[in-house]
Amino acid sequence: MISREADYAYRIIRALSYKARMPLQQICELEHIPTSYAYKILKKLQKAQLVSIFRGAKGGYELSCDLDEKTFYDVYHAIEGELLLNVCQEAGSFCPNNHADKRCNVHNTLCTMQNEFINIMKKRSLRSAI
Repeated sequence: MISREADYAYRIIRALSYKARMPLQQICELEHIPTSYAYKILKKLQKAQLVSIFRGAKGGYELSCDLDEKTFYDVYHAIEGELLLNVCQEAGSFCPNNHADKRCNVHNTLCTMQNEFINIMKKRSLRSAI
């Protein structure tokens, strides 16, 4: 499931695609996002170089990326980090059913599904959702 925070991030990207620069309040009103969430998300999007932040009287937020080149996965990764369908897929996690001599079929299936979903997200440009 996509988290609420990731969903809001996609909506913020959509809002910023309409206008060169927008104040926080306008983004929040347009996309029905609580201000406290939006600020936190925008900082993550800035860190991932998807959004630029401008301070001052004419400040606000604007896209700093090409929506045709950036993907749904880029935004997801900026907000959530690595996509994991199950905790057993996390690096260094221990699964009592997964051994060197006998691999866990559930784990293997989830890994395949996870990789397929990541590939789908990487193929879908942000522009496709605008």
